Amino acid sequence: MPRAGPAFTYRDAEELSNKAARVFLQSGLLNQGDTVALFLGNEPVFLWLWLGLVKIGCSAAFLNCNIRSKSLLHCFKCSGARTLVAAEELQDAVDEVWPDLLEQQVTVFILTDRCQTADVKSFKDKMSQASSEPLSKDLRSHLTLRSPAAYIYTSGTTGFPKAAAISHAKLWQVACFLSLAGINSDDVIYISLPLYHTTGFLGFASAIDRGITVALRSKFSVSQFWNDCRKYDVTVIQYIGEIMRYLCNTPKKPNDRSHKVRLAIGNGIRADVWRDFISRFGNVKIREFYGATEGNFGLINYSCKIGAVGRDSFIHRRYFPHAVIKFDVETETPLRDSSGLNA
Repeated sequence: MPRAGPAFTYRDAEELSNKAARVFLQSGLLNQGDTVALFLGNEPVFLWLWLGLVKIGCSAAFLNCNIRSKSLLHCFKCSGARTLVAAEELQDAVDEVWPDLLEQQVTVFILTDRCQTADVKSFKDKMSQASSEPLSKDLRSHLTLRSPAAYIYTSGTTGFPKAAAISHAKLWQVACFLSLAGINSDDVIYISLPLYHTTGFLGFASAIDRGITVALRSKFSVSQFWNDCRKYDVTVIQYIGEIMRYLCNTPKKPNDRSHKVRLAIGNGIRADVWRDFISRFGNVKIREFYGATEGNFGLINYSCKIGAVGRDSFIHRRYFPHAVIKFDVETETPLRDSSGLNA
């Protein structure tokens, strides 16, 4: 977070991600196109690791830092990764599945200066010693817009989580999406959602494209949300699901409208909460969108009509060709007219 140490500039991000990239290169473990699993929460090194991997033509699988045991093993296995990087505070979770990882000949790095577990490697000491000089673009010359930049897991409500590939093309699309939502380079975006979650990560990735300042919190806190927004001059917030309701359910305060937030971007806000939020916290433009991690289509409510998930625009149809058809949710088939064509 800016002004609350540690703070990082874009130059810092460039140099620290170069260092992370060199640790991976010097390990001799990765080939072009390989995937590395990242098992950590919201902290700056998460971003340096991902950027470093992309710089050497690889991708990252973002493991939910709350999963354990069988779920952790499942998510790791389906990523196709042979290398795991975990936060120091998550070493107990790694130790729990270490016999299985060892059997699969997986290399494990812990984000610490020294490791006590045999065959587990430290990462921070190697990163601090690595060069911060730029890396050759040849290392990623094989990448295309269809190449995976990251793998993000679904919530797993119908079983184990499933990995959805986020291509470089999708990252560009999201950056364009946030520009259409009204974000500009003068904004400060507050990210309290998990970076392993689509909304949190894509908020960061889009910030890079626009040169936006990111205020990163370790996790969402309903009691500290507005205090953070005031402290860091936040102008853009993110939400999913019931987060906005949680904020509306807090006790009212005289300074509820004392903030600089002008834009809220997310999905899952109900119409009644939408009205309550604006009534209480002021004229914040809410850009509700419709989409899914594993989906190939999305909509944004750029008109701010309460209760709508979005609408088509000329630009949307031009750059994201699609068709809208009627669908029978009971038979799970498209509706057809008398000629047999989609309705």
